[in-house]
Amino acid sequence: MKKNLLQKKKAGSGFFLIGSSSMHMVLGMVIFLIITATTALGQSVNEFGTYIAQMKESPDDDIRLQAARFESLTTDLHPNLYIEEDGMKAFGEGAPVCAFVDVEASGQIYDANPLFRKVELLTIKLTSSNGLNTPINLSLLEGFQNLKYILIRSEFACTEEQVESMLTGSKADVIVCYTISFPE
Repeated sequence: MKKNLLQKKKAGSGFFLIGSSSMHMVLGMVIFLIITATTALGQSVNEFGTYIAQMKESPDDDIRLQAARFESLTTDLHPNLYIEEDGMKAFGEGAPVCAFVDVEASGQIYDANPLFRKVELLTIKLTSSNGLNTPINLSLLEGFQNLKYILIRSEFACTEEQVESMLTGSKADVIVCYTISFPE
């Protein structure tokens, strides 16, 4: 009887010849590779001016509208929130749509604060090259439920690679840009 059962298995698809524990091991390795590849890719970072110009040139109306909104959030008056080491200050009518934080106070952006819910633009300010050593974990920004853009504003010369190296995790559908803005 055993011989007959074995013959039936051989006659079937070769896929089913893999044992249950082997299939679990193969499946585990595939999942590990997918997670590793996703983590290694991280979040892409773009230079703000170049990125906005490219968005404005797009034939897609939605992308051009996104460019206008992103640019408006960085230049026009909107309800905003300043996150500082000693607390937070909100300005303007309604819920804040822009939030500003010095990298030194960035630990507070991981809190589940109701003021973060409507924020579309989070601007992180770097005042010295030491700020590049402060990791920003994008996947932990759970309080920012409406976040669309992150702008890293550096007051010193830095590269896209240096900015990318300070970012860990990723946040799907969030555009990350950087700009260099020397203080006057």
